[in-house]
Amino acid sequence: MGVEAGVGYIDDLVVTNPESTDVVAEGDDHLRLTKAAVKGSFTSLGREAVTKTAAEINDLATITGTETLTNKTLTSPIINGGLQLQTSVASTSGSTIDVSGIPSWVKKISINLMSVKTSGTLPYLFRIGDSGGIESNGYVGGYGGVTSGGFALQSTATSAIGLHRITNIEDEITGHIFLTLSNESTNTWLISGTVSSTGGSTTETWNFSGTKSLTTVLDRFQISCSTDTFNAGSISAVYE
Repeated sequence: MGVEAGVGYIDDLVVTNPESTDVVAEGDDHLRLTKAAVKGSFTSLGREAVTKTAAEINDLATITGTETLTNKTLTSPIINGGLQLQTSVASTSGSTIDVSGIPSWVKKISINLMSVKTSGTLPYLFRIGDSGGIESNGYVGGYGGVTSGGFALQSTATSAIGLHRITNIEDEITGHIFLTLSNESTNTWLISGTVSSTGGSTTETWNFSGTKSLTTVLDRFQISCSTDTFNAGSISAVYE
């Protein structure tokens, strides 16, 4: 007898059945087993046609996790929360910290300054750029701060966004810089943030904000201390 028992899935079917010696009366049994195996293996198809090719279905089989893909184009290589943390860069030499190679899909950047220190008291300056390089004009904005002594200071510039005006050479700067793409058609970025200084004779907190438009997609940023030299701390970034 070539009729399988306990068939619930396609894998339960025996390819050599029915045997050539089986009686014709068992034909209906084989048909019912085939139906049961197909319905048991494809429980959620309902009254819908499967239109994907074998290659497309095989591609989907390589995706893991709980992502829902419905006619979506994934341009970011990061699926886990959409965040990409960059390796921390030591701010211990030179007068500029340059970060390049920012992916074109990035719409937000959070930059973290941890205990950054320089050899002098010149202001920290922040600039962005595209494939043409770092740009040193066209910035709109300013920065201001309050010292522990209660003095309000402020400054504006078009060559960069100022982050902090150092009062003491011992100052270490810690804080955040936030970049948000505000107009994709003009590559205009909103730049804002807060930094605080400690280590000197006073404690200061500075706020800054501004905008800058680029010719093409942003792919780099720079933090400089003019002609002073970085000698302590680190800088890292998170892309979204």
